[in-house]
Amino acid sequence: MNDSISKEFASVLASGRNDFNARFAYASKKYPDLNPVIFSEFLRTSMDPLVQAVNSVNPDRVAAVVSAAYDAALELVGLRFIGSGVHPNHIEQGWKRVFPKMASLIADAPTYLIAAINNALIHIASTPGAHPEKWIEILEGMAPECADAEILLKAGQVAAWRAGLAQYRTGALASADTIPEKFALTAVGAPLSQNWSSIYKKLLVDPWFDPSREQAGPPLLRVVAQVGNFRGYGGLFAEPPLVASSGEHFLVLSGESCWALSADKFGAVFHRASTEEFFEAQGKKASNPGFEIILNEVTFNGMKCEVPGLVKCTSSAMNKTTIALTSAFSHSVILIAVI
Repeated sequence: MNDSISKEFASVLASGRNDFNARFAYASKKYPDLNPVIFSEFLRTSMDPLVQAVNSVNPDRVAAVVSAAYDAALELVGLRFIGSGVHPNHIEQGWKRVFPKMASLIADAPTYLIAAINNALIHIASTPGAHPEKWIEILEGMAPECADAEILLKAGQVAAWRAGLAQYRTGALASADTIPEKFALTAVGAPLSQNWSSIYKKLLVDPWFDPSREQAGPPLLRVVAQVGNFRGYGGLFAEPPLVASSGEHFLVLSGESCWALSADKFGAVFHRASTEEFFEAQGKKASNPGFEIILNEVTFNGMKCEVPGLVKCTSSAMNKTTIALTSAFSHSVILIAVI
């Protein structure tokens, strides 16, 4: 393998051969699926770009980075996050595209930062409906301009929300408001010409606000998402679901299974919940005098919205920003913005 990697990487591996071999032997016992061929290929294609980038900015830290990255690579391959046959492999892409761009930061704290970025990649890549390629793109663009690891990690948290992890909305907004304006705006996809304070206030109150637009339009009742699918097509629901409101979120019941639904402009995520929670929330349903459904037309506070595909509405739920509807002939939940 040494002939196919950079001389700096090869030198560190050669000088610590006994130690690295011992680490591999220990990992092989811990992870029976650790494949030496896949591991070697990962070192060559995904780890070496980081090593070369660190060598170009801080050669004295190459050995420390190789040590930390080697252990992380053993775990990734041993747990089959790498070499699973899933393509594109976003964890590999993160190592190739994001790590080299933050070489200076990784050189200063390799174990900490490699673990942090790795965990983020794993979590986003394994969340159904998330967009890990978007997260990689955002971090790849911000990393070269960020000289502070904590700022970059907070921006990464915001980027994870923008990449579809809607359940992290509140925490992401709190983090965004503590980092420099240009990173906050970039992380949420807003033009740098905008004022962060203004964007932040709109995001706080409206989960359907699009920060990439120069100005928000007037309130308009509109379908913003249709989420969920039949289990036979890779979705969650064995039968058409029902919805109930639970604060900022919704609870979704299908048969004997229940999920909490978090959704906003950037995505929708389902997490397991109990049926008891659903029926308790359903029992607390409040009346909404300004809300009405006639056939496939929804009326709310004088605004009207036609909902294509809404046939025989079976349940509805509402919070301050969103109406959720279900149909007897669909395995999805229709979401309508009310602000």
